[in-house]
Amino acid sequence: MESAQIDSLIKTTLKVGTYCIHRAWGVGLIKSFDEKTGKLTIHFENDKSSHQMDPAFVMSKLEILPDAHIIVRHRRNPAEIQSLIDSNPAEIFSIILSVIPSHTLSASETELVLERLMGPSYKKWLSSAKKKLAKDSQVVFPEKKTDPYKLREAPVAADDEILVAFYKTKNVKKKMELSAELLSHAPLPQEVTSKLPTLVEELSTAISESKVLTAGERLQGAWIRDDLSKTAGVDSGKFQPTPESLVKDASDLQELSEQLPAEYLRRMLDLIFATYPAEWQKIAFDLLKNSSGKATAECVGFLMDRDCAQQLSETLSRWLLEQSLKAPILQWIIKNRTQRRFSTMLSRLISPQLMSAVFYAIDHEAIQNASSKRIALVELLSEDKELIPELLATATPEVARDLAHTMMMSQGFETLTKRSLIARFIKQFPEIQSLISSEDQSSTSDNLVVSWESLEKRKAEYQLLVTKKIPENKEAIAVAREMGDLSENSEYKMARQDNDTLMALKAQMERELRLARGTDFGDASTTQAGIGSVVELQGSSGKTTYTILGAWDGNPEKRILSYLTPMAQALIGKKIDEKVSVGGSDYTIAGLKRWVDGK
Repeated sequence: MESAQIDSLIKTTLKVGTYCIHRAWGVGLIKSFDEKTGKLTIHFENDKSSHQMDPAFVMSKLEILPDAHIIVRHRRNPAEIQSLIDSNPAEIFSIILSVIPSHTLSASETELVLERLMGPSYKKWLSSAKKKLAKDSQVVFPEKKTDPYKLREAPVAADDEILVAFYKTKNVKKKMELSAELLSHAPLPQEVTSKLPTLVEELSTAISESKVLTAGERLQGAWIRDDLSKTAGVDSGKFQPTPESLVKDASDLQELSEQLPAEYLRRMLDLIFATYPAEWQKIAFDLLKNSSGKATAECVGFLMDRDCAQQLSETLSRWLLEQSLKAPILQWIIKNRTQRRFSTMLSRLISPQLMSAVFYAIDHEAIQNASSKRIALVELLSEDKELIPELLATATPEVARDLAHTMMMSQGFETLTKRSLIARFIKQFPEIQSLISSEDQSSTSDNLVVSWESLEKRKAEYQLLVTKKIPENKEAIAVAREMGDLSENSEYKMARQDNDTLMALKAQMERELRLARGTDFGDASTTQAGIGSVVELQGSSGKTTYTILGAWDGNPEKRILSYLTPMAQALIGKKIDEKVSVGGSDYTIAGLKRWVDGK
């Protein structure tokens, strides 16, 4: 490059105070120009040092930022740009795109500018900005990763843009999404409202004829259609399928609820109340019992609003005795136990029995996953410092020791977490300190009574563990070890965590198999309830029957109880006409028979 050209660049494009960007070193500021060496001194933010560079190199290898660039404006006046970041996201995009001749920038390049502007927090800001700018008429957000951000020269009404996109797409899910977005803009201008009847007709046809929608998506679409019908002043009753028919025809309401977004769950429950006047309460309790999580709070709120607080309290107590409380309900109980609305109902559940149920649920999840995936109940136990003392408040030293031993044996806790939690046990019951010093997990225990069928199943699970899962894990550890530095090797750490889980499970299964004693329950008594008994209970609301079988035979859905559950323990030893309290309700033993006789 000629001397005259360099002089011109130094006076115009590369003058002191100009900002530039290097891919690795980040944003740089030209600090000075040395006429003797003919080199620029540039200080880079990421590199945190200054470099001397030839102007020709700078022009060819670095991006020179114009004064109007948002990075430059931010570095020179951070308060002004920060104010826009906080309150005017549309202006941020306008500034970014306006310096591009085409006013168009790819998604990756736009987000790179945002990252340099805000740092890692830009992702959270971008997610919020997209929601705030849903109605913005000038900034066009990419629908796909390959689409660019655009700045229109003239505003376009957002509602009109949605209408155009609706008729352009053939994807029924996209039509539903755009229709819901249109609803979020309400109240709509008259010129848009007048176009809605045609849109509703097309949406209804798409929902009705689609072969790809799940039952939940179809129900969601029907609600969106009906809501748009009301906005358009159209009678929604003429459209098929109706939400009522979709709920009534659903083969599995549990699956239907899992397919719905959380914001539609209460609407589904209200529809069940209207559609099933005689069965809604049973359905709601079934949905609650089997919820995977997102519907738990909605089901509880629904039942409370329908004056079912007493039934809810009794049912939760019964499920606890049956050991059929699943992880989502246990999480809800723990999180809401101090809430004013629920504290009276939940206080009776905060007990050693609940801790036992929590450990059972943690073990179940660990066995199902056999991986390092986070277990929410473990995190709750660890983070809530008051929980273990509250659960142990009514425990005897013997019960506390058994629970501590159960936790030490559990494959769902990491070693450090176990030690942290056991310290809370010891603070309340110092006598269980021996669990820490010896960790003697081979202490004598009563034999486990199990059915032959469940014993063979457990043996098969053990064989699968030692012949397949553990060898596969060892191979994964070996492969991960070859990847390099173990201190920074996340694959190795995950494989080692899996190994800890699998080896703890192996130890537990070996211990249980040593204690297991198979039986066909042929020696069950006919005069008092025991292991192998079918017990008929008479209560104020009618009769119900439970079967008491082996330690591994529990199936609450079929009213089969493991003899180790609190409910089974309450029944064992009782004779016909004796009274028993179960789940907060009083019953009389109305009948007894042997399970083996009815096989």
